[in-house]
Amino acid sequence: MSTVGRDGIRVTVGDAEYLLGVLEGAGIEAWVAGGWGLDALLGRQTREHRDLDIILPLPQTLTAYSILLNEGFRVETDWFPVRFEMLDSLNRAVDVHPVRVHDDGSADLEMLDGGLWHFDAEAMSGRGTIGTKRVRCQSVREQIRSHTGYEPTDIDRADMALLAEHFGVELPEPYRNL
Repeated sequence: MSTVGRDGIRVTVGDAEYLLGVLEGAGIEAWVAGGWGLDALLGRQTREHRDLDIILPLPQTLTAYSILLNEGFRVETDWFPVRFEMLDSLNRAVDVHPVRVHDDGSADLEMLDGGLWHFDAEAMSGRGTIGTKRVRCQSVREQIRSHTGYEPTDIDRADMALLAEHFGVELPEPYRNL
């Protein structure tokens, strides 16, 4: 399987395992989101990935940022506190989404428009595998929810079809009849 993204940026299975391991070794509690989060739920890589999307508790964000700097990453996109993307000389990208985690296990992500995206505790309860590494990730329900409210791409449609097939879940419009 090719692992080069459309702009030359890519994150392989080994890259994702390594980066998550480095963060975990520093006590960072990360959840995997996006394409790698979906593949973690499925337990296998289904397509190439441009970046590794991670959700981090806001108080751990500065530590994660420092770790990534020490790993040779630099800020490519700075929309803090909503998100920031870091890129290294190997063209690996990490997209960091800081959240406020609540005592009940739910979390809130600040949005660009000033609103909040609320993850209930179930949304943060996903578990999966990337390569040989067990990871926290968004739940199946949250993966589906995060793929609504916009016109899906062909990749979005393919990802949702894989979730429906693997987990036997019903998809919302516009993903029905895939």
